[in-house]
Amino acid sequence: MLLPLRRLMSFSVRSFKAPLAVDQVNVCLSSRFSRLVHPDPSIEQQKTLNWEDLKRQTPRLFNASKFRFQGLSEDHPSSQLQMNWGLTDYASYLGTCCSSLAPQLLEDGEMLHNDRFVFLSRKVGVAAVLETRDGHVALIKRSKSVGLYQDLYDTPGGHPEPSNIQLTEDVLPTLEDAANELKRTQLEDAAKQEFFQSIVNEVYEEVNLAPQRQQPPMLMGVVLQTDACTPSFSFHIKTECSAEELRELYHAGPSDKFESVKLELLSIESLLDEGSTALDELKLTPSAQGTLGLWKQHTLRVRQQHRR
Repeated sequence: MLLPLRRLMSFSVRSFKAPLAVDQVNVCLSSRFSRLVHPDPSIEQQKTLNWEDLKRQTPRLFNASKFRFQGLSEDHPSSQLQMNWGLTDYASYLGTCCSSLAPQLLEDGEMLHNDRFVFLSRKVGVAAVLETRDGHVALIKRSKSVGLYQDLYDTPGGHPEPSNIQLTEDVLPTLEDAANELKRTQLEDAAKQEFFQSIVNEVYEEVNLAPQRQQPPMLMGVVLQTDACTPSFSFHIKTECSAEELRELYHAGPSDKFESVKLELLSIESLLDEGSTALDELKLTPSAQGTLGLWKQHTLRVRQQHRR
């Protein structure tokens, strides 16, 4: 059973000091960063039942491997941001982070391991503020075919996929072996590249804007959703495409058309104006609220610097 919507709408935001490019970020992979199985088999069974119930309600849902977020550190010796990732899957995310089990899992994690998140999936998500050349930001209205936040407005987004770099539950533990250091380094670099490429791919699949028409994504911060603090990493992507061109591309049909029912293009100036009510009439997902907040913060900071 899902948490009530009001509980699913809570979020907090962590802003990085400045937007980060791909070469300023590192990913550390380890099975130590994966979700722990709860010692009570009935809890794990309930997690599975939660997923099966949701799948019956939303037949388009499918399970797939995802990266699991364990933590991050800024100003790491080798990069400006280092993230620790394990593996999880989408079914575990819906069955733990978004379900009525979440409060107990948080409590048990703290009590048994001094880590309140250890029994939670916390899959890695990505989201982007897509900015057109003529000063508009793109939002999409989620359809009833998605698992969560149906009928709410969202930024384009999704997930980096472990399968795209051939990382599996069998491979991950072998990276701990000293003899596999080269393989681990290669996979960690591949995970980082997949992280940044995934948001480019999601914009293409959800809005129909080809990768070559997108400028390189810049990582602004992370939105931590619900009490489980499931991360949605927030990017800023600019395009030379106009708002009207983007509208035409969307209506021509992105590959993931079933996930959304409408494209909304909002004026940047209306969003940045002090006391703006541009978003008040739109019901936003927590990821979109946090991501737009990060974008606004970074954009206003840049404008202030240019005025000096």
